[in-house]
Amino acid sequence: MLHNISKEFLLQAKRGNAALVIDGLYYAGWQAGEIFSFQDAYEALSPFGASQKLIRSGLNDPLFQRQRLRSASYTLPSPEYVLDELKLLENAFKDELSGDAFASLAAYRKALHQRFLERAPDEYSRKLLSGRLGVSRVTTLNYEAAINAAGKVKVYVEPQFSYTRITHKNIGSLPLQASPVKGCMWLEKHTAPNVIPQKAPLVRVVALEWLKAGHEVYLTKQLPNYYQIVAA
Repeated sequence: MLHNISKEFLLQAKRGNAALVIDGLYYAGWQAGEIFSFQDAYEALSPFGASQKLIRSGLNDPLFQRQRLRSASYTLPSPEYVLDELKLLENAFKDELSGDAFASLAAYRKALHQRFLERAPDEYSRKLLSGRLGVSRVTTLNYEAAINAAGKVKVYVEPQFSYTRITHKNIGSLPLQASPVKGCMWLEKHTAPNVIPQKAPLVRVVALEWLKAGHEVYLTKQLPNYYQIVAA
């Protein structure tokens, strides 16, 4: 399998079909340096659902060296060769995939998304998750919905927040009027334990009124969600 950094580079560069074909041939048991034809590749990858169009597109990538031994022959590049050609530094991760990941580029990206969250559960921004695969943020949400719908595992998502206590000493740092830029931050009024806090836009006058009334006031900031793959 290719190093993750190579997969992500190719996906972001709209060359994902090449990454899929290379990884798919390794999954099928091929070795670096093997010489093969399009038909050989099709016979290896079509059982996984890969189409002729997908395979031809992948083989047209310059990572596949053309051979003159026979017409339209290719050499399977090694992971190290790909790193060198892409001018990337080697990293330790090579996420292994199953055969159904090679049916389409969408299936390949979805499988990489799942393996990443399985290997490294943590807090991530949606921008990071989508950017590494070269897709939109909505597309990664669709991948997670598909993972959940398959019923084998599910994507556990836990929202994360930070809380800053507002007092008369630091209330001056709050804006005088609401701003769309502050959409991920708001005020919360805490009145009693086990009571859902009241929310309000991040405006100084609101916080001042709540403080004068004797309530605990917090500036709440939404952080990147925590993601983890768990049993369904």
